[in-house]
Amino acid sequence: MWAALKGGLYSRQSRLVLDIAIPEKFPYAARWFNYISSVPSVKQTIGRVSGGLRQASRQTPAKTVETKKGEISLDGTPESMPELPFAEDGKVMTRFPPEASGYMHIGHVKAAMLNYYYAKRYHGKLLLRFDDTNPSKEKEEFETSIIDDLARLGIKADKFSHTSDFFDVILDYARQMIREGLAFMDNTDQETMRKERMERKESKMRNTSPEENMRLFEALCRGEPEVQDYCLRAKIDMKSDNGTMRDPVLVRYFPLTHMRTGDKYKAYPCYDLACPIVDSIEGVTHAMRTTEYKDRDEQYMWIQKALRLRPVHLVEFARLNFQYTLMSKRKLTWMVDHHEVDGWDDPRFPTVKGVLRRGVQVEALRSFILSQVEVRGGGERVGLLEARGDHGVGQVLVRQQEDPRAQRAALHGRDEGRLRHHPPEQRRGGHHRRPQPPEGERSARR
Repeated sequence: MWAALKGGLYSRQSRLVLDIAIPEKFPYAARWFNYISSVPSVKQTIGRVSGGLRQASRQTPAKTVETKKGEISLDGTPESMPELPFAEDGKVMTRFPPEASGYMHIGHVKAAMLNYYYAKRYHGKLLLRFDDTNPSKEKEEFETSIIDDLARLGIKADKFSHTSDFFDVILDYARQMIREGLAFMDNTDQETMRKERMERKESKMRNTSPEENMRLFEALCRGEPEVQDYCLRAKIDMKSDNGTMRDPVLVRYFPLTHMRTGDKYKAYPCYDLACPIVDSIEGVTHAMRTTEYKDRDEQYMWIQKALRLRPVHLVEFARLNFQYTLMSKRKLTWMVDHHEVDGWDDPRFPTVKGVLRRGVQVEALRSFILSQVEVRGGGERVGLLEARGDHGVGQVLVRQQEDPRAQRAALHGRDEGRLRHHPPEQRRGGHHRRPQPPEGERSARR
């Protein structure tokens, strides 16, 4: 800092030069700097900084890491990353499914890099799929920015798609659920629906006949005025301890123009319906999700089982959080829209463009992200990654440095940092469920 203020430079000879003159038009500043530079404590600090810079200049750069399953040029990768549960070399497909509702931030980078890392480690494929099920938020500008950021990070997808490519297929699966009595049309207002789900009360529309539900659903798909306040809900279990299983919304009305499909559709599938369907159709073998989706895993698997789709391994990892930093897209969008910042690339923002504009190098950002997953040996139990499957249970110890959920779990004797797979035969079971928060603290969203 002192060198920057004084005009000092770090020379090739690893010497800190402090004698560069301040312009004559700033005589008072010159006298002040000269006085400060004469203070013994300042001289000592400058000497320590200079010594640290010389030492850093002698360090050798990081080398490419060889893994058991191949080589990947990701500088800063720990020498041993956790094995991907139930991965077969050459058959793994991971996916990174961002929503084009804002610029990519460093939390998204962690998800993208983990998916890319494991796809390459097992000589598999990475799918980049844009989740464009909400036409009120998505913009082509955001999609272009995400693609650009991934390219700058050196993340190359082997396959590219949009959820909207499968809208017709998803809606057909919704019709299948209606015919089989697994879904119903409901016009309950949002506030009442939220209350009923908290109180575990069934909707008045829950027992409507499949024929009537199909008539209402087709009218919803056409956007007819009399059914625009309806939505399609799954008929699962309103008594479940897992709030996401209490008849979640699957399809809703949106009178907006979609950036890719235009005005073709009036009814749009929710992410919770689209994701398990498209994951299965596109050949995804391992769906890596942050622990905030833990409650929704059971719902994900129920949908795949109900529709008799190929099951997908669910792998959980802790999200990347920072204290005193906004990571919410909604809040970041508000600041951009209200001109509180220069834009999405504002250097104060945690977006990729903001961080790079701040001066952080790409390799430094990649190394930092991968350093957040560190394998620990011995008996220290910092965070547990667990995978359950048809062929047994596999576990490795992992530290998630910035995950507040893991910190809270440690205080309460729980393990929140799990990398977990739920096999098809466990979809009806409850051994993988966890108790829900007290009523009123966490309501299911429409």
